[in-house]
Amino acid sequence: MKTAVITGGSRGIGRAIAFELLHRGITRLAITARTAEKLSEAKEALAAAGAEVLAFQADVRDRETMAAVVGETVNAFGRIDAWVNNAGAARRKLFLETSPAEWEEIIDVNLKGVLVCTAAVLPHMVANGKGVIVNIASGAGKVGFPELSVYCASKFGVVGFTESLAREVGGSGVKVYAVCPGSTDTRMYRSLYPEREPAAKPEEVARVVGRLVTGRLAAPPGRCVEVY
Repeated sequence: MKTAVITGGSRGIGRAIAFELLHRGITRLAITARTAEKLSEAKEALAAAGAEVLAFQADVRDRETMAAVVGETVNAFGRIDAWVNNAGAARRKLFLETSPAEWEEIIDVNLKGVLVCTAAVLPHMVANGKGVIVNIASGAGKVGFPELSVYCASKFGVVGFTESLAREVGGSGVKVYAVCPGSTDTRMYRSLYPEREPAAKPEEVARVVGRLVTGRLAAPPGRCVEVY
């Protein structure tokens, strides 16, 4: 049986990905989130749908915590076949109105968090000679948008990291992808743009991730697959 870990898996795109992977036969799942209540709700819903679920209240910026997530998941399920870096943060502000503390939160969650989690799980996958890592980037990782300068910087970084890492591990059996959603109906998007109607549902993004994880989407490693 395959095992997948989804960060930010308690709501929105992350929760949709967890259910999509379960639908595709990946019944052993681990999800992380910072909010205990939502994490518990997601765990219960996944378990009711037939999954074996581990739930970790964890911050992707913390190296020791994420190393523990990897270790406990491997101890419980024996392996990690797929890892989805989905946790994210955003603020809609002009750059000169964005505080250094806000820069750090956005960069640390969106970019540093991807590095921390990947560094934690990659040695396990390389040792096994296989695995899939999917980084949830954004259309804002390919095009710069006003009032999202720091967010765009973080997501451009994720896209570049994905492309570079895919080339580094190309001979190891590990595949690395990014997914770049456009406007998607999540709490984050609606908080940023309450005046706009999003174009996509979280389930549409999740289907693309599911196809990448299961090898049903013929995309070259390193590519950022767009979802609009």
